[in-house]
Amino acid sequence: LLPQLRERYNPAIVEVLCRSAEILADEHEFIHEYAWQQWPAMTRIEAETVIFDRQRLQLLPPAVQRELFRLGLKQVKGDLNGFSFLHIEKLLAFNADGQTGAELMLPQGIRIRCRYDDLEIFRITAQRSPNPLAKIDFETVLAVPGITQVQPLGLSVTAEIAEKFPDLRKSNSIICDADKLEGSLVVRCRRPGDRFSPSGVAGSKKIKEYFIDQKIDRERREFIPLFCDKNE
Repeated sequence: LLPQLRERYNPAIVEVLCRSAEILADEHEFIHEYAWQQWPAMTRIEAETVIFDRQRLQLLPPAVQRELFRLGLKQVKGDLNGFSFLHIEKLLAFNADGQTGAELMLPQGIRIRCRYDDLEIFRITAQRSPNPLAKIDFETVLAVPGITQVQPLGLSVTAEIAEKFPDLRKSNSIICDADKLEGSLVVRCRRPGDRFSPSGVAGSKKIKEYFIDQKIDRERREFIPLFCDKNE
C-alpha cells in the first residue's frame, strides 16, 4: 500500500508513519514505567495468582489499566504470546462490570475470576483444577480440654477450661459459658438454615446472610469453621 499512499495521499507518508511510531513508542514507555510504579499498590501475589484491587484499579486511566493487565498476564504466563488487544479490552470490561463469582476464560489456560473487591488472574494447570475450592462437608468433635486436628481445613484447635474469665484481647479465640453448652462441642462447615446471634444485634441472623454482608466469596464460605454445640 505504501507506494499508492505516497502517490495518491502524501509523498512523505513513510516519514509521517515513522514519526507516529516514535511518538507512540515514547508514550508507551512512559505508561509502562508508570504502571510499574503502581504495581505494588494495585496487586498482590498468592500461590501463583495475581490479585488486583478492583476499585483502586478502576480509578486509573484506561491506558494504565491495560498495561497493568499486560503485566499481570505476563507474570502468570511468562509472556504475552496469544493475547490480543481484544483480550485486554475484555479484561477492562470484566473488571468494571463483572459480578462476584463470575469468570472469564482467556487463551493459554488463563482464567480471570471476580471477587467482591478483587480480580484474580491465574492459570489452569494439571495441579490446579478449575474449581480448587470444591464444596466439602465435615464435622469434628473437639477434645475439651485438649488439641483437635480438623483435617479438612488444616486447622489445629486448642480447647481449655478456665477457672476465671479469660483475656478478651487474645486473638482467634472463642469464649463460651461451659455451663450453658449442651452435648459435645464440634467444629463443622455451614449447613442450610444455620443461624446465630451476632454480638450487639437483637434476634438471630442466617449465617448465609452474614457471609454475604461480610462480602465473603461463595466458594470460600464452606471453608469457614463454625463452632457449635447440640443446639447452637
